[in-house]
Amino acid sequence: MSIQMSTKVGMDTDDDISTIEEEVVSLLHPSSGRSVSPSLTIESDSSLDDIASISNQDDVAADVLVPSLLDLTLESSVKSIVKFKINSAQSKTVQGEKFVVYFVEAHHRIQYEDGKIKNAVNLENCKECPHSSKTIERVEKFGSLERRYSEFLTVYNALMKSHRALMEEFQGFPKKVLIGNFSVEVITERCKSLERFVNFVYAEDVLRRTAIFSNFLYGRELKMSDNLLLHSEFEEACPILEKTYVLLQGLHWDTGLVLRILCQLIVSLHCISDYEKTCQLAEIAMSRFLAPGNKKIKSELYLPFLFFCNSLWRTLGKDRTYIRGEIEQLQSLRKKEDCVPNLLDLLRDEIALKTLH
Repeated sequence: MSIQMSTKVGMDTDDDISTIEEEVVSLLHPSSGRSVSPSLTIESDSSLDDIASISNQDDVAADVLVPSLLDLTLESSVKSIVKFKINSAQSKTVQGEKFVVYFVEAHHRIQYEDGKIKNAVNLENCKECPHSSKTIERVEKFGSLERRYSEFLTVYNALMKSHRALMEEFQGFPKKVLIGNFSVEVITERCKSLERFVNFVYAEDVLRRTAIFSNFLYGRELKMSDNLLLHSEFEEACPILEKTYVLLQGLHWDTGLVLRILCQLIVSLHCISDYEKTCQLAEIAMSRFLAPGNKKIKSELYLPFLFFCNSLWRTLGKDRTYIRGEIEQLQSLRKKEDCVPNLLDLLRDEIALKTLH
C-alpha cells in the first residue's frame, strides 16, 4: 500500500452523463510459438501505442488490446474479467482545502482454463495463479483514475436511493470520520473498502449501467477535455482524451462514445502536428465506423471524417483510392447543395450544444 503526502492543484466535477450500453469485444490475439508452463499469472500494462499498432483488417482487430508481453495460442476456454484495484492514495491541498485522492487502477484478468500459452516473449512478470493449478491468468492494467472519497460517497448514496435492495447486499462502505481521516490506518482501510465497492458495482449489470457510475468513471475527464477543445487547447486535451479512450476501450463501453472520443483525439493530435499518430488512429477509427453498433454516429460523423482523412492522406502521400470511393458513394446519396462540415468544427459544435443542455 502506498500513501503519499503532497500538495497539488486539481478540479472536481459531479455532472451526470447519459446511461451507457456495453459491448463485448474479444481480447484474444492468437499466434504460435514455444510453450509456457500452466498455473501462471502474467502482469503487464496497455497503452494507446499498443492499440495504435494494431492491424485494421477488421473491426474486431481494431478493438483488441494486444498483449504487450505475449502472443497467445490457446487450446481452452478464455475468460476476461475487469477488476479495479486501489493500492495507493495521496494527500492534496487545493485552495486551502486538504483532502485525499485514491488512485483507482482498472485491470483485465484474462484466464485460460486448462490451456497452453505459446510464444512467450518475456516471462519476468509471470507467477503462479492462486486460483487453480491448471489455470493460466494474465493480468493487464489498462486504465487509471483519481477520485476523492466524496466522489465514491456520491455514487454510494445515489445507488442506495435508486437500487436499495441490490445495494444492501454490499456491506462495509467506509463511513465519514471527523477526526483522523488523514491517518495511515484510515486511508489504508478506505482503500480496501472502496476497492470492494467499485468492484461490487461493476459486477452488477444494472448498477454498472447507471449514469452516476458512468460519471464516476469518466465524467470529470470528459468535461475537462470538452472545455479544452472548445478553447483550442489541443496539447492539453490530448493526454486526457488518450487516457479516457484507453480506459473506455478496455471496459468495452458504449461504442458510439468511444468512437466520438477517438475522433476528438484524432483532430487534437492533428492540430499539434502529430501526423503519424493521427494517421494510425484514423485507420482504427475508419474500421470502427463500419461496425454495426455505430450506425448512428456514422450518419453524423463519417463523411466529415472521410474528408479529414482524404486531406491527411494527401499530405502524407498515402493512397486515397478507398477514401475517395467512400466519399463519392456517400455524396451521391446527399443533396448537391449540402455542405460537408469540418470535422473539428462539427465535434466542437456537439460539445457546445451539450453544454447548453
